Amino acid sequence: MEKGQGITFIKGTGSPIQSPTLGQVSVALASGIAFSSDKCLLDTVEDRDGVLHREHVWTFDADSTATFRPNFPAETITLAELVKRFDDVEWCRANPDHPISYMRALWGTRAGLVKRVKERKPLEKITESDGEHTSIVLIPQDATDEERAEMLREFEQARQ
Repeated sequence: MEKGQGITFIKGTGSPIQSPTLGQVSVALASGIAFSSDKCLLDTVEDRDGVLHREHVWTFDADSTATFRPNFPAETITLAELVKRFDDVEWCRANPDHPISYMRALWGTRAGLVKRVKERKPLEKITESDGEHTSIVLIPQDATDEERAEMLREFEQARQ
């Protein structure tokens, strides 16, 4: 993220891989919408009265847009031709606005997102509220006991 950059969000609950938001994010990326930065996913787990709640937020550059240029005649093709075109990277590059090219881009984008999410662990989210102010601390799951204790210490100090 850059200073002054506008951000747009797609929010979801549960695992980012199993959520309908993965489809929304995949479609956005395949259509040319850009993430806000390399750190585009905030994935958290919070214990609320003994019940774990998982939430996630994907961030996009608010100025990023998608352009669609459908400019081809209607056609009827066989499954064999559809598969041939889908598998042909050069055909997709030569026909970037054809629905088959979009479907290929969507499929590849989704697969990349699944891999990316699987490589990350959600952050532990701790929320405290005094009725007037709400404070949140996010702790990586791989934080050492000492790092976690220090983060909680700083969190408590900031709340005072």
